[in-house]
Amino acid sequence: MTTTDTFRRFVIKLRHWEYWPFQLIYIPVFIQFLYYSVRLKTLTYPLLINNPYMKYGGFIEDSKWEMYTKTPKNLMPKTFLVPQGTNCSALENFIKREKLAFPLVLKPDTGMRGLGIVKLTSFEDLKKLSSNHDLSYILQEYIVAPIEIGVFAICKDG
Repeated sequence: MTTTDTFRRFVIKLRHWEYWPFQLIYIPVFIQFLYYSVRLKTLTYPLLINNPYMKYGGFIEDSKWEMYTKTPKNLMPKTFLVPQGTNCSALENFIKREKLAFPLVLKPDTGMRGLGIVKLTSFEDLKKLSSNHDLSYILQEYIVAPIEIGVFAICKDG
């Protein structure tokens, strides 16, 4: 890797908060959570912002699959749940049976900030993964788009 590539990666990570350390992102969120909890005299109200669409308002360990099942199919790529314990050969057979085309995305059903997401470009990529998944995963078509958008909600006074 050249010095230019290293600098370019550094600038990208500096400009995009999703690459910043976990603590740097979530300490302000936690402070805001505490503020609204004290102001509203409850620890649960801030967790209800996206309820019933997302259990705990998307704050912690929500199932992506539960959210996807509530989303209209025409707004999503083909999406499948890969149950915990599914081995790679069973997943390969599933991909063939469903006639899915690579690239595909495999991501943990629960997780945050993109941890554990794998882009599969071929069956060889699938074979490089561990043979037995210890979590439930989501398998999705890979969507090529110019940008990705995350939608966040912030409570305002009044």
